[in-house]
Amino acid sequence: MYYKNVETIQSEAWHWVVMNKWAHAHDDLYDSTLCEVNKARWDSSVSEAFKAKYQKPSDFLDLMQENGIQLHPDLIEVAGTIFTCAGRGHNEEEDQIFVRDNFSHKLGDDEKNEKVMRQVKFVKTCVGFAPSTALAGGSRISDSPGLADDDPFKTVAPKTAMDSGDYSSVLVVINRFIFRGMSRILEVLELEGQH
Repeated sequence: MYYKNVETIQSEAWHWVVMNKWAHAHDDLYDSTLCEVNKARWDSSVSEAFKAKYQKPSDFLDLMQENGIQLHPDLIEVAGTIFTCAGRGHNEEEDQIFVRDNFSHKLGDDEKNEKVMRQVKFVKTCVGFAPSTALAGGSRISDSPGLADDDPFKTVAPKTAMDSGDYSSVLVVINRFIFRGMSRILEVLELEGQH
């Protein structure tokens, strides 16, 4: 699980500052939905003392830079960090339960835990891996086109290959955009004599 870094959190909180500066100059706020979202983000991001200092639009006039925003200590604790957990690798079921429980705690399964509920709002990415009996013995699947497809005919070949245990071939599927980018890189390398 990757948490947003300090700069990103401050940048997101800055939207509320800008809205208040606008409101001070124009005696109104923008769209009420946008206002609610930015206010909620501000309330979750900043420390209580900092929040108390900035209550009305005119209070925000002296705040000149995003990095001047004082974040809540709960966010400073996790900002820019990575949380990982893994089982011991001896018992699949125990490992799955261990990983599930650790991630569910970090993702706010207890709504009474204000610290975790604040932190979970700033998770940038969460990736979970769990052991699988189909891949016991060191086999792995990075991606298998067709397995998540609704068309049953597209799922037959990958499933047949996995069921048979015949993993003698590798299929690489490259996105056209990536392929176009790679061809451009090869052109540049050829021009520089490095290909």
